[in-house]
Amino acid sequence: MRGTLGLFNLLELLQLLNSSGRTGALLVNHPRHGESRLYFVKGRIVHAAQRNVFDEGVIYNLLRDERGEFDFQAGRTAPEESIALGFDALMFAVLKMLPTQAQDHSEGKDTLERGGLGLKLRLQVGPQLSGHRVALNVSLLERWELALDRKVKRVRLRLEGSEAIILSVQDDPKLDTKTLLISSEALLYHGLSAGQSVRVRPETEGKPAKK
Repeated sequence: MRGTLGLFNLLELLQLLNSSGRTGALLVNHPRHGESRLYFVKGRIVHAAQRNVFDEGVIYNLLRDERGEFDFQAGRTAPEESIALGFDALMFAVLKMLPTQAQDHSEGKDTLERGGLGLKLRLQVGPQLSGHRVALNVSLLERWELALDRKVKRVRLRLEGSEAIILSVQDDPKLDTKTLLISSEALLYHGLSAGQSVRVRPETEGKPAKK
């Protein structure tokens, strides 16, 4: 598995390696940080190395500046295990370290997109949904709320070259993390199609999430 960061979203790539239970090393040749190495064991990141950095700081540096060529080498073993956190807890810790949205707007950047919270999901009609509503996997919504420390009651949908669509969202424990259910009314109103892939990111309410 090879590619270029920027064309590929790093957080989505890490989530893919995690969900597929891969073991091996993700090598990133970064123009600023040099070679970075993230080692996976059955989908969990157990070690990270980047010059003199050997912990979650490696992931933070890569998410702050998503550039460089990457190559996943299956089966490559870690020289040591320096990261004890599980995958979700590790991603949460790293995302919490990233700059706030207000800070990034001063640089003309969008934290939600740069932080990797945006996902590409496939639309399916939810017969139980009505109005301009969608449904998402409950664990995905919980991860967003943990990362943002805000309740997520709406999501923003965007197609290539089109304006964003903001819809109310509810959780669904039966859905997988690659599917977005949408009401037939919203599908027709916004000119969308079942089976279509769209970019989805959270819209926050501005209030801290309940602990």
